[in-house]
Amino acid sequence: MYTHWGLLNPAPGVVDFDSFRALQPLFDAALAAGVWVVLRPGPYINAETTAGGIAHWVTSQTEGSLRTNVTDFNSAWQEYIQGIITQAAPNQITEGGPIIGKLPRRSKDDEIPIT
Repeated sequence: MYTHWGLLNPAPGVVDFDSFRALQPLFDAALAAGVWVVLRPGPYINAETTAGGIAHWVTSQTEGSLRTNVTDFNSAWQEYIQGIITQAAPNQITEGGPIIGKLPRRSKDDEIPIT
């Protein structure tokens, strides 16, 4: 299941999991249906969406290259990823939830470990 950085973090300092952005109803539906979830929060999710899911505000507020290890890009996605972790942690299989794995990615070739 992909999550979209631009949707969930529409402005700097705003990470929103309410209303149509809520992930919990999806986790609940997966659990009820007996479907396992592999969570793919990005921050880069793929070319099927504008900017690969990168929040549009980042494209104008990051001086370094996107999808790299430059400090301002890494700083930009930290709050979003922490929000995803907060939402996902109680829904992991070890907690009785449907999430069996997470695969965060900065780019098509680079995985980001979440501990």
